[in-house]
Amino acid sequence: MTTKLSEALKHLAAMKYPSPSKLLARDGYKMEAAAIDAVLAAFEPTDETPEETANAYRAAAKDEYVSEGAIEIDSDAIVSSSLLGAYVAAWVWVDASDAGICRECGATNADNGEGWDGLCGNCADAREARVEKIRKRNAAAKRA
Repeated sequence: MTTKLSEALKHLAAMKYPSPSKLLARDGYKMEAAAIDAVLAAFEPTDETPEETANAYRAAAKDEYVSEGAIEIDSDAIVSSSLLGAYVAAWVWVDASDAGICRECGATNADNGEGWDGLCGNCADAREARVEKIRKRNAAAKRA
């Protein structure tokens, strides 16, 4: 099957309008509608991937995408395949600061403008107070 045809079929399958086969059936083209349904079904991912095929997709995904500590793929990762390829489940590392989670207390929205250096506003204020207390103690020690 040509790439252009497969891309066109994927585009048709993704449309939010009635399926192309329903439009054809409505206009009296029932055989053509059944043929299009069969072709579109071939591109639908399925959870019934044979284990040998799933292992081949897992191996290819590991070779192509695994980055130690950033992207990991289990040896028994879920594989959902079609005629064109497959989705392979992977673990993707997301740093707490990227998700806006305070690295001290775990509160969400740590970077809401009130925080500092991965801390929520409350933890940033508490750290600032501790730093200020240490500065005052050091200043008093120098004077003594």
